[in-house]
Amino acid sequence: MEQLATGGTVDGPERAAVPPMNWRRIGRLSRWLLLLVAVEPLYVLVANATLYSGVIERVASKRPESFQMGWKRAYSPWPGRVYLSGFHLRLQDSQIQFRLAVDSATVDVDLWALLQRKFRASRVRADGVSYRMLGKVETAEGREPRLAAFPTLEGYPRPALLANPASPAKTAAEVDALWVVELDDVDAVISELWFLEYRYQGLARVHGGFGLRPLRKLWVGPALLVFDGGELSAGEHVISSAFSAHAMVTIDPVDLPSSPGLRALHTLATSIQLDTAIEDLGVADLYLDGLKARGPGRLAANIEVAGGRLLNGSTLEVWLARTDAQIRGYRFKGNAHAKVSVTDAAQAPVGHATLAGALAVPLAEKGALDVELSDVSGRLVLQDNDLTNGLRLERLYAVLGEARVGDARPIARSIGMVGSLLGPVVLGDGPLVASGSALLTSEYALVRLKHLQQGGGELEGAAVLGANGWNGAAAGHFGVIPLGVRVQNSKLETVLLAQQPWLSEELLKAGITPERPALSRADGSVAHRRGPR
Repeated sequence: MEQLATGGTVDGPERAAVPPMNWRRIGRLSRWLLLLVAVEPLYVLVANATLYSGVIERVASKRPESFQMGWKRAYSPWPGRVYLSGFHLRLQDSQIQFRLAVDSATVDVDLWALLQRKFRASRVRADGVSYRMLGKVETAEGREPRLAAFPTLEGYPRPALLANPASPAKTAAEVDALWVVELDDVDAVISELWFLEYRYQGLARVHGGFGLRPLRKLWVGPALLVFDGGELSAGEHVISSAFSAHAMVTIDPVDLPSSPGLRALHTLATSIQLDTAIEDLGVADLYLDGLKARGPGRLAANIEVAGGRLLNGSTLEVWLARTDAQIRGYRFKGNAHAKVSVTDAAQAPVGHATLAGALAVPLAEKGALDVELSDVSGRLVLQDNDLTNGLRLERLYAVLGEARVGDARPIARSIGMVGSLLGPVVLGDGPLVASGSALLTSEYALVRLKHLQQGGGELEGAAVLGANGWNGAAAGHFGVIPLGVRVQNSKLETVLLAQQPWLSEELLKAGITPERPALSRADGSVAHRRGPR
């Protein structure tokens, strides 16, 4: 110890072993370092001159109708790392169009892949991202309002139509020549997302990846998308000015040629949670010609999908307050609530809805009839939970608890001179009260008038819609006169002195049996029947 303190040495086992210097290895490392120091300025000069010259942009955009890429500024300090600003990428194939724009980004990009028509980037850190995507349609006829809300993509015609006649199938060589886009390890701050007619503007963030080999393969994620209180709109209609939602999406690689249409969703897995106020129902105007809908509401969703199927526990619920909807002279004002869910027992989406309010019914040249609706409910059952088949209807059952018309004089005036003369005597001015139900399946529609009464008049009956129109009958009395109405192929025929069993016989002729309680499965859904009941 004294020797150590005075700078001496230690002999024996306590002496530390010092490995000999590997001068050969140090020499090799030094030469590599010197080479890198010498090559780095050359790389910076050549790479940035190439980026600045625009040669990459010109090569990438050789066929701008299919693919175009460019930027305002780009700089690469070392191989693969690129700093971009004003970046834009645009692509279309026979089915879709999309555009990606980025204010600024740091990207590790495969520069050599660009020469092979592949934009392959990893560790993407971006700000001010705008992404727009739409699908092409066969025709714009009847879809003009909705298509007008689709994204605008500079350089592409509007509306985006499928080729007619369809373009010849591309050869394998032509498909291989299309540009491939692959983005991995993305962390981006978004300013705009525009899918079809739905546009989000505001703060959002995405983590994950995305890849598209046109006409060959598509993959997404896992990708986390968070909407943080921006504006959600569709065309001119603001759905929510403070939209918040959380979505996790994964689409495992899909072989596009063998997965047309919704079949491409067979590898979809997603989890979506949202609860947001609806400021206006005007978005509904885009889907039904002539519809004008207004009013606030609320939308909540907790949706889980795996393998393209809705999972048990998924729910979608909407509350509508002070709704004002008009179409073809009809006008409804009131409240509504609807919920669609997948339960453990049902294994398919089942919906329930309630409605109450006032309905204005137009009568030709007689003004409108004001109807108060109460105790209106509905139940909807879909065939299965497979999104790749589309959500197909099994049955819809609706019940009208009561419809009340305070002033029924327009009805008497609308049925001609006899009604005008005898109606006030027998029926009075009102009220008219009615109840009924409707059943809709993929095979038929059945409407039952359970009870209609006004003053001294009463009526009940049913009708079914088939290939030749409506068929059925109704019977009751007009004062003391028994009265029947027969419906054959949508043509009405009045039958005086129609008494039982006339109504039962006419309904059986139309294939309608007396009403019975709906059959119920153990899961609570309505059992399917092969014909009208």
